[in-house]
Amino acid sequence: MKNSDPRPRHMHFASIGQRLGSLATLVIFLYLVYLAVNGRFDAEITRFAAWLEHLFS
Repeated sequence: MKNSDPRPRHMHFASIGQRLGSLATLVIFLYLVYLAVNGRFDAEITRFAAWLEHLFS
């Protein structure tokens, strides 16, 4: 059976912005896992919450 469209369809990959966004999300997730493994997760979250409160108050 022959393809009715003679032009090949190429795969379209993510743009550079999407790639950087997904890489940043992965890095943040791995950092949170690292903090949880080392037992410093709660302290860092409390510190981040205090920073947010100071920023928006």
